[in-house]
Amino acid sequence: MTETSAKTAIKQPLLEFFHIEGLNDYKNITLNCEKKIKIISAENGSGKTTVMNALYALLTGKIGPLLSIKFKHFVIKFIGHPEIIISKADLFPQLTEDFSKNLSSLPIAREARTWGLTDAELQEMILLSAVGAETDFENCAGFRKLYEDTPYDDDYIKQMCKGLTRDYRVWTNRSNAGQN
Repeated sequence: MTETSAKTAIKQPLLEFFHIEGLNDYKNITLNCEKKIKIISAENGSGKTTVMNALYALLTGKIGPLLSIKFKHFVIKFIGHPEIIISKADLFPQLTEDFSKNLSSLPIAREARTWGLTDAELQEMILLSAVGAETDFENCAGFRKLYEDTPYDDDYIKQMCKGLTRDYRVWTNRSNAGQN
């Protein structure tokens, strides 16, 4: 590819900016994208990787990893379109603090925890299983951890997660009935 054809291969940016509000409860980060090429440079621990992972998750629809990111909301703006504001509660309406507290009472969750799974990993597995995202489910951190660190095969882990999803739905239905 010649230098001229390489320059013309880069199209105009589609994204005007991406903003994370309340990252880790204290940080707001904005990534402006007016130029064709963006170089991100900052000190370690400033959120560069988190911003890129969050943007990737939103743009690809693979939102499971967003469970482990602490944030208030995202603002994403495509050139020529209005801003889109997405809160964590919008993405995960049933995965509330109450659910996290009750997660430990679910027998299958207790079993999964004995193998070192975190709440975020359990919640991601429940979410991906519930929506039938099998490929993402098999690639999520919780599934990989169970598959690599336990004697369980993939079929048993899938059955375990179906049980978690069933228990989650039962809990959600009870919780919603209590609000009515």
